[in-house]
Amino acid sequence: MLREENYTKIREKYSANDVGAGFAIVTLAAIAVSLAVAVVGQIFKLTENGVFMIAANAVNTLVIGASAFIYAKLTRTKAVCATKINVKPHWAHIGWGCLATLCLITFMVPLNNWIAMGIEAIGLPRPSVNLDMDVVSMIIIVAILPAFCEEVIFRGTLAAALEGGRNKLASLAIVGALFALFHMNPAQTVHQFALGAFLGLLFFRSGSLWTTVIVHFFNNIVVIALSAIFGEKVDLFFEQNAIWLFFVGLILFAGSIAGYLLTTKSKWNKGEETLKLSAGSLSMLLCSAGVCFIMWMITLFVGA
Repeated sequence: MLREENYTKIREKYSANDVGAGFAIVTLAAIAVSLAVAVVGQIFKLTENGVFMIAANAVNTLVIGASAFIYAKLTRTKAVCATKINVKPHWAHIGWGCLATLCLITFMVPLNNWIAMGIEAIGLPRPSVNLDMDVVSMIIIVAILPAFCEEVIFRGTLAAALEGGRNKLASLAIVGALFALFHMNPAQTVHQFALGAFLGLLFFRSGSLWTTVIVHFFNNIVVIALSAIFGEKVDLFFEQNAIWLFFVGLILFAGSIAGYLLTTKSKWNKGEETLKLSAGSLSMLLCSAGVCFIMWMITLFVGA
């Protein structure tokens, strides 16, 4: 339940109790769009229509982003201030962020493949990510739209709600867990957790949503570029060199995190809030997370 104080004054920032309702709204929005797409696709027999599916993906992502502004409106919060859209990013945070994501991709691609192989080995469908669209569509649907729409809700709203917490590691873990759970891809859950937590760190330390938008875009565009330029060769390269790529990438990722922490100034001040949520906020968080987990399990056992 949204707190009564939200209806009596205009706020400029979120608090920990906004996590539950914020995550519930984006979960409900995503489910509603998915159901609408499924119904329309079945009625008009458009499930095999590429243009329809591209449009459906775009609408789904836009709705995810819109949920951040809907939540701000419902809670009488200044979205521009609360999500830190109005803060100019600093090049150092962006540079370190892009370098770290390259290292993250390097060791996570082999790890994702090992997880997928393990899932397949126990008799379950191998998880996959469907990128069956042209390059221009992928840039728009997979890189540009998610970079802003996902960041404004997951970092600008949910992470912002946890910024005042005393336990910084707990805040990062929650941010990463919600991001991973929402995407519901078993083979990429670890990758999305790590990426979500790292983007949360960038958001907290840089104090700007645009830092994470740019780094998120960079992360996605690198994957698209590798696939578009090298095709199956890049998959073969990662398979043949999986072990050393994993360890080298992991070491470089840890080094880039250390370099980032040592060479940049942080705007993440020591918090005073505990992360203990109200009964209403906790209930909404657990219910929406539970729905995502059920969908995650369905994906695991049935396949995408």
